[in-house]
Amino acid sequence: MSPKETLTKFLTALQHGDFAEAKKYATANSQSFLDMAGKSDNGAADVYKNQDFTITDNVSINGDEAAVEVKDNSGGQGVNFRLQKQSGAWKVEFNLTTLFDMAKDALKKTGVDVKKEVQGAIDSLKTDLDSLP
Repeated sequence: MSPKETLTKFLTALQHGDFAEAKKYATANSQSFLDMAGKSDNGAADVYKNQDFTITDNVSINGDEAAVEVKDNSGGQGVNFRLQKQSGAWKVEFNLTTLFDMAKDALKKTGVDVKKEVQGAIDSLKTDLDSLP
């Protein structure tokens, strides 16, 4: 199965709230994150349900790593999902680290200086905390 086919199956499973199915297409170190995200009591499972997206033909493969672009059909920026080849099969890398990396890449595409914005938020928080009695 190609990286695009694997990602399609993975995201379709998430859309249907089937985290057990999604885990079949995820890397070994994504399993615990999917277990946590799939718990019905935390609301995270609903984030993925009925998402409207397009998996583009923008696929890059470099050895045992691949990136596949996914665009949000509501007009959002495209993000690249990372995949790794494990035991001869493409698997989606889906955990907190990769989600943060995807968000950071999306912000960079819009021209946001992530480091500057985070530092500004920290400085603002410090100022707010310093003003407390």
